[in-house]
Amino acid sequence: MMEAGSEEVLSAVREKLVLMGVDALVVPSGDPHASEYPPTAFARRAFVSGFTGSAGVAVVTSTQALLWTDGRYFVQAEQQLSSKWTLMKQAFGPPPPQLTSSQSSGKAQQDAVVPTIEAWLARELSQGA
Repeated sequence: MMEAGSEEVLSAVREKLVLMGVDALVVPSGDPHASEYPPTAFARRAFVSGFTGSAGVAVVTSTQALLWTDGRYFVQAEQQLSSKWTLMKQAFGPPPPQLTSSQSSGKAQQDAVVPTIEAWLARELSQGA
């Protein structure tokens, strides 16, 4: 049996990406019932990455493995992720000054330094990740 977060799991995911002709796998934390703590059978993100916090999204491409999570889990993620993973530290707060008024609705937005998962995928996959 494969160990959660192991190099073996990451390699197996990447092999499946190639076989399926898929550029990236996005692995959220949730289950079909939107439970805060999904049952073990739905702990796909924890299995792929090794990160067991209740909030986070993993993205695996042929060359990169990244985990987005918020400040509650930075220390835990740094301890649980292998060196094969990149921690994408999300931060929320007032819109950063770099954002123009056309991009800001006055509501809390993600820190401009760390791209959203969607922005990262659009940028990286358009470059042939």
